[in-house]
Amino acid sequence: MSEDAIRLIGLSYAYPDGTRALDGVDLRIGEGEKVGLVGPNGAGKSTLLLHLNAILRGDGSVKIFGLETGPPNLKEIRRRVGLVFQDPDDQLFMPTVFEDVAFGPLQMGLPEDEVKGRVEEALGRVRLGGYEDKAPHHLSDGEKRGVAIATVLSMDPRMLVLDEPTSNLDPRGRRSLIRILMNLPQTQLIATHDLDLILEVCERCVVLDGGVVVADGRSVAILSDRDLMEGHGLEVPHSIHHLNTGEH
Repeated sequence: MSEDAIRLIGLSYAYPDGTRALDGVDLRIGEGEKVGLVGPNGAGKSTLLLHLNAILRGDGSVKIFGLETGPPNLKEIRRRVGLVFQDPDDQLFMPTVFEDVAFGPLQMGLPEDEVKGRVEEALGRVRLGGYEDKAPHHLSDGEKRGVAIATVLSMDPRMLVLDEPTSNLDPRGRRSLIRILMNLPQTQLIATHDLDLILEVCERCVVLDGGVVVADGRSVAILSDRDLMEGHGLEVPHSIHHLNTGEH
């Protein structure tokens, strides 16, 4: 049995205005799994993601690869968890692509040769080799998304946590991103409204609504359940009719 990448027990969180975003979430994700996190707007998806590297701290237990997300473990947890925000401009702030992707490894105090190697490997993973000298603000949305992912890959994380990774992408950029995610070996938790992406990338899907896990299972089975989808503000994805949804 694989090690738990994520183990949440009774995770609850309320914002300062009293809004209860998470209400006793229990979730276990094994190392190497690729899991989709879906639900209507306001379901608590982004709030949950921000607990995985302790940007937010709620009530209950959050363990990442066996480590509690308390202060003694923060540095190691943030090295293990690569969080990719919905807007890549939130992660790209340096004059060149190289400097953005090198920022994390430099903060880790790695030697120059290793930093250069990590940048080269990370950009290769997202099919942007040769982009080192480009200015991030001149890139397309899809290229920016790739560089944002490279900035966390350069830290050699064990897990990627992505918030709406296909938002604002054209079909070509979306298709390129899906290929990248399918080929990356890390554990992945992907929060998205793009349910067809979940079908392609993630064997497992978790439905969150009202801060509670309401369904957890095989992506095809979950996303083809019309009553479940419509009951939680979602729709069966267009491509589901082209898949064999029968149980064997």
